[in-house]
Order: sequence, then structure tokens, then C-alpha cells
Amino acid sequence: MKTCSFFGHREVSDTIEDKLLEYIEYAINTLGITAFYVGGYGDFDRKVTNLMIPIRNKYPHIQLLLALAYLPTKKDPIDKSNWYDDTVYFDGLEFAPKRFAITKRNRLMVESSDAIICYITRNHGGAYTAVKYAKKQEKPILNCVKTDVL
Repeated sequence: MKTCSFFGHREVSDTIEDKLLEYIEYAINTLGITAFYVGGYGDFDRKVTNLMIPIRNKYPHIQLLLALAYLPTKKDPIDKSNWYDDTVYFDGLEFAPKRFAITKRNRLMVESSDAIICYITRNHGGAYTAVKYAKKQEKPILNCVKTDVL
């Protein structure tokens, strides 16, 4: 299984959907990606999740996996309903202090991925840090905006 992770800022432009769709199709058809990890927070992840519904109808073998930073609790269960095919909780996250869990999860997503699709416009924040790490790991990175940040 070849995987791709999504990383993006909480607020995103409405104009990225065409580029995002282009990169998802490229990842599937050219890179052979069959599973996509998404973190489930912010506007970028919501756009990804909404775009993946028609993608999964077109390519039924594709999976969208919600990468958890925390184990679900009875008080806060995960409702994957029709949005996600499954959830992933990476080994080693159980030892991460809660305040570092998202950063650790992002690193594990990068390490488990064959490619990255992102929306990075500034040189700070969790998405930027994850994509910078992916660049050091020499992962293919497809950024939905032209920028000098990376």
C-alpha cells in the first residue's frame, strides 16, 4: 500500500480546490497512492475530506484514513461515519505527552507516507513543521500554492 499525507493551515483559500483535486488525481494515477492520511482539524482537512468523497466514488480502491493524535474516549468518540474508511493510531503515540501528540503524530504520518500534499503559505505552525520534516526525508511534496516558504 502506498500512502500520502495531507498537511495544511487551519485557514485556507477557497481557490485551492482545483489544485488539490489535481494533486490527488496525480498521486493516485502517477504515484500509485492507494491510501491517504488526514489529521481531521481545520479548513484544509475539511476541504480534503469533502473532495475525497467523489474521489473514492471514482476510485473505489482508495482509502481515506483519519490519523488520530489521541486515543478516543467514551466522552469524545470518533465518528468516522461516511467520511473516513478507518482510523489510524500510530505506534509510539501512546507515550507522547498530550501537548506534543499532534506534532508526534504528524512526524509519524510523514514517516509512513510516500508523498505529501499540502497547503503551506507561511513558515510557522504545525503543518509547516511537518512538511519541512518531509522535505528532509526527501518525500515528494505537492504544495497547492506557489510559495518560497519551503
